[in-house]
Amino acid sequence: MSPLTMRRALTACLLPLALLLSSMPSRALEVSPVKGYQVKFDKTKAMEVHKVWAVCGNSYCGSTPAGKHADIELTGRVRELNIFANDKAQVVGSEIVAREYAEVAKRRGGQLINQAKGSSGPFIYRFGRPDGGNDWLVLKDNFEGYYTLVVVQEAERENTVTISAKDMANALKAEGDVALYIEFETAKAELLPAGQGVVKEIVTLLRDEPQLKLSIEGHTDNTGNAAENQRLSQARAEAVMKAVVAQGIDAKRLSAVGHGQTYPIADNRKDAGRAKNRRVELVRKG
Repeated sequence: MSPLTMRRALTACLLPLALLLSSMPSRALEVSPVKGYQVKFDKTKAMEVHKVWAVCGNSYCGSTPAGKHADIELTGRVRELNIFANDKAQVVGSEIVAREYAEVAKRRGGQLINQAKGSSGPFIYRFGRPDGGNDWLVLKDNFEGYYTLVVVQEAERENTVTISAKDMANALKAEGDVALYIEFETAKAELLPAGQGVVKEIVTLLRDEPQLKLSIEGHTDNTGNAAENQRLSQARAEAVMKAVVAQGIDAKRLSAVGHGQTYPIADNRKDAGRAKNRRVELVRKG
């Protein structure tokens, strides 16, 4: 059994593997660390559910009354950053850190949506986007000399999640594969215009690394008939391959495979999980 096949077997129905991405466009990311602090840890996951145990505000907690604790779930691309003081002499209290982030978040249009108690957080800020979606910023004190920032960029169901050629290269080197969320016509293999942006990044990746060969592999959720899902996943993988070849990439460097609903990476009982399972993976060959 190859390492990839073994990992797929072990991670069926689990959350997707972490992708080491270099950047994530987001207004929330414009919120900078407090003076004297810097980012020393930075990781990003595509299409993740991030839970924050916090005191509820007037919404985002379902049936939990305001003022009571509950898990607030934020779904999308998740970026986690740990912020450390440059040296002990520059350490400031949590009240100052919370105040600084609150002021900057407010200037960037952020709205505090939970009822944080004290100065250690978590503080959850919502940033509305022009497309109607939201970005989220979560700040919390770890009580160990550093703070954690989590930025969540929402992605609508079935929408393309943009990832750069550099991000793909990093993930392929680290894991051997990378999951892409490309927009197709519902239940069809026709790429929508929004999905062409990901195709261009795949082309850039292959041009930047002329020795790289890839298997393009389609996956679905478990909705509907298994045989039809197998056919659809194969057709979508072939559609991506065809679009890449159309931009001048040698077809001999590529192959297309459909796995249907065989290898889920999230819970198919929930919409967010099914959205993660509907994906196209690039797998390094050789």
